[in-house]
Amino acid sequence: MRIVPEGRYLEAPPLRVEDFRHAAGGLISFGFIDESRMGVSGICGGGIGG
Repeated sequence: MRIVPEGRYLEAPPLRVEDFRHAAGGLISFGFIDESRMGVSGICGGGIGG
């Protein structure tokens, strides 16, 4: 299920997670990327709409 926020400049954490998952999947598709050495990055969007 894809969650699309209404309006402009709204934060949608599920979309960010989906973006990172697709980016990781794209990197793994290259033969020279070692999936077992990939890490996780944390981000915070809380300061955007203060």
